[in-house]
Amino acid sequence: MKYALITVRKIKNIKNFFPYAVLIEGENLKEKILKGFKYYNAIIFIGSIGIITRYLKLMSKSKLFDPAIVVLDEKLRYCIPLLSSHFGGALDLSLRIEKEIKSISVITTATDTQNLIGIDLFARRNNLIVDKKENIKLINSKLLNEKKISVNLPNYFELPKYYITSEKADVCYESGGKILNLIPKDLVLGIGFHKNENADYIYKKYLELIDVKFRNRIQILVSHEKKWNTKVFHEFSRKINVTHTKGYNNFELQKAIDKLNIDKENIVKKHMGISEICRPACFLASNNMEELITIKDKNIKFSIFRIQKYWKNPYLEEDIPEVIK
Repeated sequence: MKYALITVRKIKNIKNFFPYAVLIEGENLKEKILKGFKYYNAIIFIGSIGIITRYLKLMSKSKLFDPAIVVLDEKLRYCIPLLSSHFGGALDLSLRIEKEIKSISVITTATDTQNLIGIDLFARRNNLIVDKKENIKLINSKLLNEKKISVNLPNYFELPKYYITSEKADVCYESGGKILNLIPKDLVLGIGFHKNENADYIYKKYLELIDVKFRNRIQILVSHEKKWNTKVFHEFSRKINVTHTKGYNNFELQKAIDKLNIDKENIVKKHMGISEICRPACFLASNNMEELITIKDKNIKFSIFRIQKYWKNPYLEEDIPEVIK
């Protein structure tokens, strides 16, 4: 995940409290928040909750795609998960801040205040997605009213005691759930594009070319390190709501190219020094797993591989390229 730190006023040494976040400086406040939405998965906002709320009216699209936003006062006494509390991870970020700098988390969501892990929060913490998102409220309401829900999930998941295992369950793994299913984010997406392409066009092609059955399961977005170090790459990663990205250098990619026995003489090699980006990058990120699909359309190429073992840490911090700082 990429974490941004935004302050209304300059606060001395504020970065020391959040070493994992990039302090966005230089622009006016609106531009800072826009930048946070555009490139980062989570925003730590220091200032009035009323100020950022006014901006959110212009920028917020959906709790499924908005970045996590937590708000703190300038004294760092209180921490409020304001936006995308469960799906985006604002609640867990607030709890992390509470633990690390002794702020007090102000939590108002019904399941959280009752010390219950709602199905959306369980999914987020285990890198799962919900297939019927409109039914989340049905499960969480049942949990609030009955203090239990029925599930049929693999035994490697650590279940709350009020998640009762059943053959015919409200919630199942991949399929069969009476109310909804939980799907693992177990795919890696590789991307290659010409330097003049913009994120909107790449996203348009992504929706046209990649089936939704793949789109919902993307865990990590990868490419050449030169592509990774562009604004376009990270803007696209936010558009598809991927929280992990990685760029590989020529030496790393060439090893994968040799193993995949890819044609070594083509136009890509003339520009990048290697014959392909997408498939070898996916091969490395997936830990040498199977290729599911590779599609090329003019100046854009996508590859999807299955990950050998999908990541269970949904909040893994990653490097931030200078171009978006």
